[in-house]
Amino acid sequence: MHGASKKFGWLIRFKFGPRHPYVIACVGFVLVLVVLLWLLPVPVDTYKQLRGSLFTGIFAVSGFLLSAKSLVILNMKKEIYGEEWYLNRIHDRDWSSTEHGRKSERAKREACGITSAVYRPLAQVGALLTVNIIMALIAAFAQITLGLAETEVAVAVCLAFAFSTALLLGCSVYLMWLNFETMYAEWEAIAQAKLEKKWNASLDEFHEAAVHPTPGSPAKVKTVEAEEELPPPK
Repeated sequence: MHGASKKFGWLIRFKFGPRHPYVIACVGFVLVLVVLLWLLPVPVDTYKQLRGSLFTGIFAVSGFLLSAKSLVILNMKKEIYGEEWYLNRIHDRDWSSTEHGRKSERAKREACGITSAVYRPLAQVGALLTVNIIMALIAAFAQITLGLAETEVAVAVCLAFAFSTALLLGCSVYLMWLNFETMYAEWEAIAQAKLEKKWNASLDEFHEAAVHPTPGSPAKVKTVEAEEELPPPK
């Protein structure tokens, strides 16, 4: 876990804003469109060989996302955003940012201007998955509607739709990966705390046995053996 965190640390530090995935998809769409229209146009015959595979693959992705969305959202809500440690993290952040005077006045959270949305990150993931499903459906049906025109412009638009859909899918996977990394890190911290507690309990039992050994314990036997080895008094 720690090795993986060090290896992918530069990725974890890069945080998506709410609009970043959509900006990335739009920029990718425009770039692919420009490249395919003026720099590297794809021949129509080549696209005709790819059209069926593109439709099947993108449509399968949309179906998978549609079936997995509810499962992913519910599991994230259960394992991350509904847990006590997540609420404690939000509370600690809000409490540390509140002025001392407001605390002395026993002001309520709303009066202090603190309205942190607990489920906002989860809602962003859900909205991104929904947009990804819609985009995948548009890209899939574009292959069998617009793609039948078999012109360079139609080919460029269809491939740009497919590329932007892939970018959105990558953003969705990345955001879910960040959420799972947070969940794994918290599970690891909880497990390490339990192991530390067990270790301290074992240390207490060990020292208790050393100070007050029970009959037949190794400490007692060792003491008896040591007394037997003493030379007889002169």
